[in-house]
Amino acid sequence: MSLSEPAARYLTYSIYPSVILGCIGIFFVLLNLNSGLLISSYVSVFLGAFSVIAFELLTPHQLTWRPKASDIMDDGLFMLAVQVLLPRA
Repeated sequence: MSLSEPAARYLTYSIYPSVILGCIGIFFVLLNLNSGLLISSYVSVFLGAFSVIAFELLTPHQLTWRPKASDIMDDGLFMLAVQVLLPRA
């Protein structure tokens, strides 16, 4: 799927703020549905991490920067360690 130049430029500048706002929104929606703080936190963090990894694959800034599968795995494990395991310690 190829995007036009203006659409691609808009997408590159709006992806990460949209992911952050979306995760904050999901957190508060789940919290208001009485899901509990732990579930609300982990669901929003996992969805945000998955979104970042997916957009990293779908929309690299340059095609030569397209990550390899091992890069994606490393990024995913790093996010798991920093955002999930480290706060529990």
